[in-house]
Amino acid sequence: MSGEPLPPNGRVVIVGASLAGARAAETLRSAGFGGRVTVVGDEPHAPYDRPPLSKQLLSGAWERERINLPSEQMSGVKLLLGATASQLNLATRTLSLLDGNELSYDGLVVATGARARTLDHLLRAPSDRVLTLRTVDDSRKLRARLHGHVVIVGAGFVGSEVASTALEAGARVTIIEPQAGPMRRVLGPSASAWLATVMQQAGVQLRLESSVVGLSMTPGDTGVEIALSDDTVVADTVVVGIGAAPNVEWLVGSGLKLDDGLVCDEALFAADHVVAAGDVARWYRTDLSRTVRLEHWTNAVKQAECAAQNLLLGRAAAAAFADQPYVWSDQFGIRIEVLGLPSEHHDDSIVWGSPDDNRFLISYRDGGELTAIVGVNATRPLLALRRRLAQHSGLDDELLSLVVR
Repeated sequence: MSGEPLPPNGRVVIVGASLAGARAAETLRSAGFGGRVTVVGDEPHAPYDRPPLSKQLLSGAWERERINLPSEQMSGVKLLLGATASQLNLATRTLSLLDGNELSYDGLVVATGARARTLDHLLRAPSDRVLTLRTVDDSRKLRARLHGHVVIVGAGFVGSEVASTALEAGARVTIIEPQAGPMRRVLGPSASAWLATVMQQAGVQLRLESSVVGLSMTPGDTGVEIALSDDTVVADTVVVGIGAAPNVEWLVGSGLKLDDGLVCDEALFAADHVVAAGDVARWYRTDLSRTVRLEHWTNAVKQAECAAQNLLLGRAAAAAFADQPYVWSDQFGIRIEVLGLPSEHHDDSIVWGSPDDNRFLISYRDGGELTAIVGVNATRPLLALRRRLAQHSGLDDELLSLVVR
């Protein structure tokens, strides 16, 4: 293993003009790196923020320019937009682009993110009535379709937020979800049941434990007929929110390990001189003794900072990435915050507040060990927990007792 630090005037290529890519570039510059930094992005847009795509931008409350990331993050950085990575040669440290150009590097940051999974295999031909939401262009297309009957396939973060925005826009909304409740994998059974009630009271029709088995256009292309495992539904617009697939196809044949993402060690190195950050990175967590891939805004930011710093230090001196996962969701006038890694298989209990008031904290335990805390309209307690966590070894009962008395 070669663990030397990055040459002070070396060349860094960042693949992915994403939040993680932009933050990695900013971190390199703020740390004093004076070499060449090139960011390659396959979209034609400069780096922008994605959380508003399902909320403020989708509703029209924000103008397009408001989601752009601060320009100072890209100070002294060369942006190659509309450029797609096609191949990586570790031996020659060369990145090939789809247009035939090649970039040489001393250090590489992989921040290619993920793309929305689709139901294209059920469609005979693409339709502007069947949409996904991952990019700013997706958000623009969907905004023009938020009327009539909007059917959302999948009740995860994106699906639930789109449902909330579509209701505010005056659409009739149906959610189709194969699980027994919305966001069940993250929230567990009790909080998922609470969220289902919130959705239904807001006006969402929930079709739970139901799967899509077919999609076809109605006569005259006036709508979409959705064949379910137990029924048929007709929609004006279908939004597919069934998760995301990491963008790693361009790395096939590179020699890097791929497994639902780019596999990295605890310091975010996928190989010598190659680090990864954001939705594409599957890294080894020493506290869990397994690899994890997360699609969270805060994870992308913190990982990018750590990955860039470790690239400067070199693999031999790199530090493990150990930030506690945190994600939030605004929907139906409620803020849901998740600290840690909850699971539907963990034991959960309310430790503060009440679901009846839509304001509470839930703790999650695996074999008695505290694994996560979920807060609903509990911004202050969660903020206090996160601040204390910065000086604490991890999630445990001592930390929880400092806030919940």
